[in-house]
Parts: sequence; structure tokens; C-alpha cells
Amino acid sequence: MPAHLALLARRGQLWTDYIDQKLGRSINPDSREYSRTLSPEEEELARPLVAKHASPSVSELRKLIDNMGIKYIEHSLEIDKDMQESMMAVLSTIVLESWTVFESLMSDLWVVGVDNGPKEVRVRIANSTRLLKPDDNIGAKELLNVEFDPSSNYGSSLRELGRISFQKLDYIKRFYSIAFDYDFDKMFSEVEGGYITALAAFRNTLIHNGGKADKKFVKQVQSFAEFRSIKPKEVLVLDGEVVRKLHNSAIVLGWKVIEFVDDVLTPP
Repeated sequence: MPAHLALLARRGQLWTDYIDQKLGRSINPDSREYSRTLSPEEEELARPLVAKHASPSVSELRKLIDNMGIKYIEHSLEIDKDMQESMMAVLSTIVLESWTVFESLMSDLWVVGVDNGPKEVRVRIANSTRLLKPDDNIGAKELLNVEFDPSSNYGSSLRELGRISFQKLDYIKRFYSIAFDYDFDKMFSEVEGGYITALAAFRNTLIHNGGKADKKFVKQVQSFAEFRSIKPKEVLVLDGEVVRKLHNSAIVLGWKVIEFVDDVLTPP
């Protein structure tokens, strides 16, 4: 989006400069004149520009964004500290939302798979000693008001009672492995190069440590060559390439787990 907006702004200014030149006027460097209202004569000159160039094909738009938008953004980031901070905020938001959506998806998928899957799924969970302790806030009185009946919605009941959690990557892999008897450690490490581990590490650092790496973060990302140079107390610096990898890991792995649970519910 930032690169697309930059493209639109630069293209609009290019057209305005072209119109000024066609009317024999010098180009005015005063930015306060940028948003002036077009006269009928100027609108007449702008009309064919809009008709010819305003709606390029998808491939041509991609080229324009790459050549005009992205390059302009990158140049601006080199010279404008305020823009650097704003871009970091945008990229950080993408990382945080990518993990939040992935976490929610994993939680809902697990519950659907356990509630509606074959009996052996629920038996494996019932026999496991690796569930979490019940929520401390749920006592005998609260049990009378729970929403889900474990006899018909076992997975939903476990989530409601706090016996399972998907707020940590290790928890996600643990409870999926327990329920579905599959090596999810391997799946998570292979899909998209295992970048879901890096996504979880970046998310935790942004949320809990103000964006500064600590020893735990450094250890978690050691398997990724591009992050090995990061030292404890160093402020994380995000760029588009890194964020794309982190974001895509959640998308692709999410689809992989959807397909897995779908096969549990409706065996091929």
C-alpha cells in the first residue's frame, strides 16, 4: 500500500507538471500549490492522461509500483527518520496481526477437529498427561455455568476450561500432536522453511520486550542465517523481505493445517 500510494502521488504530480508545461507555465516548487483546483482548460488536458494511463493492466501496475513506488519509498526511508519509524510501525503491525490470525486459526481448527473428528481423537486427549491445569478461576460454582458440554463438545469444553492453549508455538504443536497423533514439529519446521518459528519469536519480542532482542530470541532464530548476527539488546529492524517471509509462513502453514484437519473430518 505505501508503495502504491507513492506511485499515485508521483504520477499525479507528473501529470500536473506536464499540464503546466503544455500551458507554458513554469513549474511551481511551492508545495502549497500542489492541491489547487484544476481549471476547465487543465481538466481538458488531464482527461486523455487519465483515460490512457489511469487504469494499467495488473502486470503494468506491478512494474510501475516496483519502478516508481517502491524506489521512491526506499529513497525516502534513507533520508527521513520519521518515515523510518512509521514504516517500522506498519511492518510491526503486519507481523503482530499475522501471528494473531494464525493463533486464532489454530485454536478454532483444533476445536473443530476434536469436537467433530473420530472417537480416537478424543480418547488420545483423555489419556494424555500433557494437558494444562484447569483455569484457577473456575470452581464448582462456575462449572455449573459453563457453555460447552464435554460429552458433545469435548474440544470446546477443554478450551473453555483452560486445559489447552494456543498462545505459544510450543503449545500449538503439543496439542495438535496429542489429538491427531502426527509429527507437527516436523510439519512446522518444513513448511515455508520453518519461518513460523521466526514469526513467533519476532511477535513475542515486539509485544513483550519493546522490540529489543534478548537471549531467548537469539536462541530461537539461530537456525535462520539472516538473523544470526542479531545480538541481545539490539533493536529489531524489519524490512519488506523479512516481513513477507514471516507473513507467508502463517498463510501457507495455515492452509497446510486446514487440509490436515479436513482429512481428519472427511478422510480422502
